[in-house]
Amino acid sequence: MKSKNIRRFITSILILAIIIFAIFRKPNDSNTFYQIETIYISKGDTLWSIAEQYKLRNQDIRDYIYEIRQLNNMQSVELHIDQELQIIIYEEGK
Repeated sequence: MKSKNIRRFITSILILAIIIFAIFRKPNDSNTFYQIETIYISKGDTLWSIAEQYKLRNQDIRDYIYEIRQLNNMQSVELHIDQELQIIIYEEGK
């Protein structure tokens, strides 16, 4: 029984570390700032369509989808209507 608790604790710590890394990780451009916002999924939304709308102009869409999945601890790409989804909003510095 103790082995299960230790395994759950370690798993929780690893997930928390991944989330923290995703939140505070900055893109390579040092003039780029970001914030985390919550959006609500509407009918027809996909991770791809959301990423196209919010990613940086020169950012690979697959990288941005990966960041969204890590931030939300998503095991799959399946979305549900009215689901809350945290996304990273990047703002390029002047």
